[in-house]
Amino acid sequence: MIKQTQKSGDQSENISAGRDVVKVGLSLEEARTVAIGVYNENIYKLVGIAQDIIESRVHDFTEKALNSIISENPENLVSLCDPDFQSAFYEAQKTYVKSGNESLEQNLLILLKDRSNKTNTDFHRIVLNESINTVSKLTDRQLNILSIVYFFDFAKMNIPINFDIFCHELEKIVLPLTSNIIVNRNDFLHFEYTGCGSRNQSRYNLLSLIIESYRGLFLKGVERRHQNDISYLEENNLIIPCINNPELIQINALSLANLNTKLEGLPFSENQKQAARNFFNNTHQIDLQEIKNRIISIKPFMLKVFDLYEQLELNQLFLTSIGISLAASNIERLSGVKTNLEKVLQ
Repeated sequence: MIKQTQKSGDQSENISAGRDVVKVGLSLEEARTVAIGVYNENIYKLVGIAQDIIESRVHDFTEKALNSIISENPENLVSLCDPDFQSAFYEAQKTYVKSGNESLEQNLLILLKDRSNKTNTDFHRIVLNESINTVSKLTDRQLNILSIVYFFDFAKMNIPINFDIFCHELEKIVLPLTSNIIVNRNDFLHFEYTGCGSRNQSRYNLLSLIIESYRGLFLKGVERRHQNDISYLEENNLIIPCINNPELIQINALSLANLNTKLEGLPFSENQKQAARNFFNNTHQIDLQEIKNRIISIKPFMLKVFDLYEQLELNQLFLTSIGISLAASNIERLSGVKTNLEKVLQ
């Protein structure tokens, strides 16, 4: 990495440790100097107009990256003192300036912003480093394929139990991923080559994934008089009118996992918690074909998504940690929605 003397800004300090000086905190100007310096120390030189383009792009990208990091948390600028992060920053600079592609730039900015987070686990840092090295090897269409699989298999929307909100979020997040999308055999081979995914022979149904994550939207409900002693659930807002038949009731949870999360913070006995789980699991749901028809009738673009799984074997694509990371950054780029990547990579 670059060799240079760094002076403290107004919001930073130097801590001496023998001959070494340990930097704590960076001003924006210092961070800019480090980032540009790292690039200039390592990049090969081109000639003529090409070099002028390179220099313009690296300064523009660096400025955007630093501002993105600051917008997340100004304290994360100190990551530029870390050799591993300097290396990741340089790889992102080098990758972008070679092409100048706008969508690639946006994905790299998101990945760098996440990589600068000082609270990342070692595993998360490794995944983000590899994602920065890999993102340029995939087309926008291939990133969208990864993103669709990630969204339905891993990214659980934290929404109220409201079908209209569910459909609105589908449109916001999934619709941008479906433009001109096709899946072919070469995509699977390329995902394996880039370390983003592999073909899994065990098939799973998209509708099953939706129900697993959002079953609370599709319950038929039960009559209150048929339920023994559920007052403890009612008192803690775990019983609501059924959204598909207000004369009946249902558990106030999107999924079994969502219910378990809610139960963790409540002073119930284990028997009471299990009774709540049984209530949720034993409540009948709407017919599967009716659920599919209802989704498609409100959001017709979802027909294409169901076809991707049922006809084009997208249900066989298994994502690696790199594929998951790239899918999450791509969704954030297209919709502005930050998914629960940290939980997925735990």
